[in-house]
Amino acid sequence: MRPNHLVSALCACLLAVACAHPAYGPDSDQRLETAISERASSEGADVAGLKCSDLKPKLEDARNADQPESERLQTMTTVFTTAKERALKLDDAVTRNPDLLYGASGEAIKSNLEECRAFFADVRSDFDHFIRDVCDLPILKDVQTNRDVARLDLSILRDAITVLDPDDKDILIGRVENAERKTGSTKPAKGSSVDNGGGGKPGKKK
Repeated sequence: MRPNHLVSALCACLLAVACAHPAYGPDSDQRLETAISERASSEGADVAGLKCSDLKPKLEDARNADQPESERLQTMTTVFTTAKERALKLDDAVTRNPDLLYGASGEAIKSNLEECRAFFADVRSDFDHFIRDVCDLPILKDVQTNRDVARLDLSILRDAITVLDPDDKDILIGRVENAERKTGSTKPAKGSSVDNGGGGKPGKKK
């Protein structure tokens, strides 16, 4: 066989093998499409499990005025942080992949998204109001010693302000620092009338 004929025959064989390859499995585009579909399905299942309903009892605990204010503020800080994380994760997933709303878990995702958005808005409102209420009156007069004492654990209040991160954060932090200077402590004095974990009811307003 002449060299030219040999080269032609080899090229024909290689072309035939290349063309026949898809018969043995999906091509790269098909594999990519399958991988994307599987990832979207997995993400949809994960996001569908994100709910905020389990946080509602904890929010009610934080709203209970009979509980010590330090404990209430700590609980509300935790609820706020968790609700924010879940709402942002749901929003991010739907923004990146709007098709999640139309898949098998679409209705669940849509319901969870609406629920977490509304719940987070409620928590943020309560959290902001609670923090500002304490910052407006961070010091109480101890009825037993007639001394100025911290209304609650001021370190917890400082952390809560940092987590909320309002536009006037520096002003609120300044009030906390001023209260610390006046009382000489971040916590209610041991044995004082407000030494109950933070509840300020037994003390007197200044």
